[in-house]
Amino acid sequence: MGLQFRLHKKSLPGSPNIVLPKHRSIIFVQECFWHHHQKCKYATTPKIRQDYWIPKLNANVERDARKSAQLRRWAGE
Repeated sequence: MGLQFRLHKKSLPGSPNIVLPKHRSIIFVQECFWHHHQKCKYATTPKIRQDYWIPKLNANVERDARKSAQLRRWAGE
């Protein structure tokens, strides 16, 4: 299709998996387990060691929100 892209651009917040610079667009490939998307039936929490997993998964969600806000500023929204 002739699209030019970059993989894992470290200079952008969150290191997006795919960057389309000409269109100022990004694509993240995120698994439901690690990123706990809202209302996702696949975003489960392990039953063992919840004292470890719950804070870790919550930190992922908070980091994703923070990086998304930074990327919106980068895109000029």
